[in-house]
Amino acid sequence: MLKALPVISLALLLGACAGDGPPRPDTASQVNTAGGDISGPADARTRATLHTDLGVGYFSRGQMKVALDELNAAIKIDPTYEPAYNAMGLVYMNLGEDSNASWYFEKGLRLVPDDSETNNNYGWFLCQKGKYQEAIDHFNVALRNPLYQHPETAYANIGICSARKGDLVTATDYLERSMQVRPEFPIALLNLADIAYREGRYNDARAYLGRLQLQGPLDAQALWLGVRVERMRRDRSSMDSYALQLRNRFPNSKEAELMRNGQF
Repeated sequence: MLKALPVISLALLLGACAGDGPPRPDTASQVNTAGGDISGPADARTRATLHTDLGVGYFSRGQMKVALDELNAAIKIDPTYEPAYNAMGLVYMNLGEDSNASWYFEKGLRLVPDDSETNNNYGWFLCQKGKYQEAIDHFNVALRNPLYQHPETAYANIGICSARKGDLVTATDYLERSMQVRPEFPIALLNLADIAYREGRYNDARAYLGRLQLQGPLDAQALWLGVRVERMRRDRSSMDSYALQLRNRFPNSKEAELMRNGQF
């Protein structure tokens, strides 16, 4: 299956009980070195929210060390502020530190078991580790909340995880549900194109890619899929067009390497 979904809506974290320490408790006791103590509001929840907002901002810019400093500060100020644990799990997931990521997601869910964002994000973490049914269970918890602002994300995640475990019928159903919520959702379109390719429905795959292209420039995964789809359709002109874009725009990508090596 194709690309990892952007598992977090950062905007939902912005402004959005202590127990045993995580596997590496030293990281949870770091002092905030990013911007010092945030002065002003005396309310612990308000200050924890401000530090979490800063942490998420640094995370979105790839500044993981400073993000951890801010999120640790948030948790130190208010150990019951669940969004800080969710964000911490995401940072550690992106750093590849699985034991810490799992600890923080699970701690967040002990604080707020039905939180849709944390269930979605932890579900995606589990899906990447091959724990597909457990992941899908968390996505379904996220979807039970009628106020969840991004159900298309959890629907698409169920589709992707279902495809990874080989259930393409369920995968297609949930990817289509995702687009009922958010028409022309790029992640859903790309993965529906991939399923169509895998099932030998090359004209359908081409149509999905055409719709995806209307959303903006294609990334390396979509271009590589386009190369393979047009190769099977025996459309040399379209295949060469996708191949040229892949070589010129993403020369160092794994997809470009697969193409150079003829690993169709």
